[in-house]
Amino acid sequence: PARPMLLRAPARLRLRLRLRHRPRPRAVAASGRGYTNSASSSLFLGALRDFAGPDPQVKRLEESLQDVKREKETLLNKVEQLEEELRMKDEAIRKHEASVSDPILGTMIADLGQKKLFLASVNSLMDLPMWEKQRAYRDERAKSIAKDKEKSVVKETFPGVLTAYRFKQTGNLGLIDGQHRLGAYKYMCQNGIKEASTESIIVEVFELNDGKQADRL
Repeated sequence: PARPMLLRAPARLRLRLRLRHRPRPRAVAASGRGYTNSASSSLFLGALRDFAGPDPQVKRLEESLQDVKREKETLLNKVEQLEEELRMKDEAIRKHEASVSDPILGTMIADLGQKKLFLASVNSLMDLPMWEKQRAYRDERAKSIAKDKEKSVVKETFPGVLTAYRFKQTGNLGLIDGQHRLGAYKYMCQNGIKEASTESIIVEVFELNDGKQADRL
């Protein structure tokens, strides 16, 4: 009867040994040993993050940043467009001023068809010739007009405009009417009553074909 017990003991011992050396699951083994595998945890967390998707708050911030970038690009494009429009307007103004400006008569302020009105500097009109068939210029009359203007209520300017002609073919320019008013301006500027470089006067200019038209004018 003792022999069967001897046979059972080695069998139980072998079973215990097999169970002791049998490999346990990794998670169980790790918890059993009391440590955590950091590399495995990082991989697990990374996989979990990829699976769950990005953080909602971070995603909102990224979307806001993209919106700001797009808005910035839109504003920069608008600024470039406005700068181009201003450049084109400045160029148009410059061309317009060049087309309506005259070295002697100054800036054209109106084109009335048969005549044009210019705002001329008195200084630029000093040597403007008088039409040969107009009445003779008298210096004493110009001085008298100037002295009367000093006593006038309105000392800044003279009434009326100067009338000039310009021949279409030659471009020659001359004065038809207003010679004594221009002479009075000269007298006042020469005597320090007015400043020739800052004084302006309106000149109406008729473009004529020849002297006959100037005579009839």
